[in-house]
Amino acid sequence: LRGVVVHLQAARHRELGAIFQVTAEGPRKYRFHIEGLFVLIDKYLRTRSIYRGKAIDGAENFIDVHTVNPDDVVYTPSVQRRLEGDVWSFIRYEKVLAQLGQNGKYAVLFDGPYGSGKTLAAMLTGQIAVEHGWTFLMCRPGQDELVTTFEMARMYQPAVVFAEDVDTMAGPQSGSTIERHLDMMDGIKTKGLKLLAVFTTNHAENIHQGMLRAGRIGAVIRIGGMDRQGVEQLGRRVIGEALDVETDWDKVWAHVDGYMPAFVREVFDRSVRYAITLNGGELGSIGTEPICLAADSLRDQHALMEGAKEDVRQTDLATALERVVVDAVSKVEVVDAEGDYMYEL
Repeated sequence: LRGVVVHLQAARHRELGAIFQVTAEGPRKYRFHIEGLFVLIDKYLRTRSIYRGKAIDGAENFIDVHTVNPDDVVYTPSVQRRLEGDVWSFIRYEKVLAQLGQNGKYAVLFDGPYGSGKTLAAMLTGQIAVEHGWTFLMCRPGQDELVTTFEMARMYQPAVVFAEDVDTMAGPQSGSTIERHLDMMDGIKTKGLKLLAVFTTNHAENIHQGMLRAGRIGAVIRIGGMDRQGVEQLGRRVIGEALDVETDWDKVWAHVDGYMPAFVREVFDRSVRYAITLNGGELGSIGTEPICLAADSLRDQHALMEGAKEDVRQTDLATALERVVVDAVSKVEVVDAEGDYMYEL
């Protein structure tokens, strides 16, 4: 291939962002050889990419989504059905959905209070994604740019983008920032695109209206407290063989009612220590009494969490300047040039 030159360089793509670029130039008689080179490169990247089909964050660091055991996560039947139908089916049955003309781009919002299991649901989504050859990209709040993460997802599709606490970047005061994110997702028009965006929020009421309209968010799943059946199911899984067969689950439910799943899990973990204390240093069986004692021991902490204030949002520049001006002129006496009248601001 005399006269053919291959260039390897970093570049900036108009839609994909930062990329590594391969170009070639040479005599026209070698055009089929050059095209064949790019066919081989494309095949290699599709079959041997170190990122495609893996779980990574916005800085291209690999993450382990299997730290969450699916057997230790229990949702109410309604939430479980929503996760199966509105989220995981998009990954598991992508080919069937494509044949039926379903859109390959989809966004889901997980809404719920702290400790309700939103992040766990996202990690389970990551597990399903990797198992089915999808790339899972986590956009870490305060560390990764959502736009950049979408660009990566576009290159390593089919992909899932997970962005936690989206209300901090999509609130009503976020202005052009959220619009840029929304426009980015709306503007992804790649043929055959497979992209699932999963957002979480603790305050859905603060989400920008433009983000909630049909076509931008496909489904909103409210993940809240557990029901009695779920509490018993989780308790049996966590405590296992040490569980007393005569445990009064109605009484246990009365003591944990109102707790989010994270607190319920802590109750069962803590009941081990209370059982050892009650049995003089031996585990014995874990039944109603140690579980209820553990639940009661978390009551003060739960009350503090419920009443605690969240981080105050950073004031935007316009609001800050407005406050400075108001403070500066407060109680200032103003008179006309002749001194005929005066009023107070």
